[in-house]
Amino acid sequence: MTQTNEEITDYNKEDLLALLQAHGQDFLSSFGSLPQSSSQPSRKRRKLEPKASNSDADESSDDESTGFDMSSEEDDSDDGDYSEEMNDEEDEQRHDDEFRSDTLQRKQPEVVVFSGGTQSTGTKMSKYQAKSFMSSKVSKLRQEVNEAGTNENGDDDSELEEERTNVQNDKLLHKLVHTQLLSGSLNHELDLTPAQRRKALDGRVMEIAGNAKLGKGESIVRQEERKKAAKKVRMGLERKVDERRRKAVEEAKDLGNYHRSIKHLFEADEKKRSDRRKRERGLKLGVGKFSGGVLKLSRDDIASVRGNARPTRGKGAGRKGPGRK
Repeated sequence: MTQTNEEITDYNKEDLLALLQAHGQDFLSSFGSLPQSSSQPSRKRRKLEPKASNSDADESSDDESTGFDMSSEEDDSDDGDYSEEMNDEEDEQRHDDEFRSDTLQRKQPEVVVFSGGTQSTGTKMSKYQAKSFMSSKVSKLRQEVNEAGTNENGDDDSELEEERTNVQNDKLLHKLVHTQLLSGSLNHELDLTPAQRRKALDGRVMEIAGNAKLGKGESIVRQEERKKAAKKVRMGLERKVDERRRKAVEEAKDLGNYHRSIKHLFEADEKKRSDRRKRERGLKLGVGKFSGGVLKLSRDDIASVRGNARPTRGKGAGRKGPGRK
């Protein structure tokens, strides 16, 4: 009878342990995939085995010596088992709390702090530097670059000399391209007619004299020659020029090279646009010309005011002969 009761109690213990273990695994799985601890059940079994052996020895000694009832012994064993189970549950809960605190500490996100208190190491631009930088003239920008180089590098003569030579080389290359490299009058391999060579040479002379911009002298010479032709011929030439210009604009639009900013390149020549008379600003007096804050008077203006103007001769005016009145 005692063996059957012991088997029943052992079976109940195993069931309770299995239930507790399943409950613990479910509780741990709620926190994510965590490694299962295999040492916990073995530790519990080690705790329970010596207690069970001690209880068996106590029961056998009590039966032989005193002869107490089996019912009282079974009640005592049940109370001991219940207390052991309660202790095991408390240990397991304590272990779960410790494990949960470890996982929470391990899963804390990394905090990255961006410090925006860095000081700018760049030098501040002065008012003059800002104006020259925003200016549309390249000469001011180059002048500012040269001045900044002298101030920062302590008047580095080598860099200034190199910059100066680069600017001179750029000017020389620009002049060569527009006067010699593209000049038809100087290239004998083009087989130009004498008239074409003469026009090209006259255009280069005008450019050197400063009467025309570089590359525009030959076109000005051609325009002057067209003015000497008859009106019908001039109108035909102008019509052809307009057709060529319109065709060039359409071709540029088809290729995607046209923009409003370069519209002046396809318009009429600069000579026609410059023929417009500029409005003279300031006061207009009856005598002289007022410009630059100064009234400029010619000799004729002074003579007209004084009344000493020379009488102009008409068509019928002439010296009277000896017999004429």
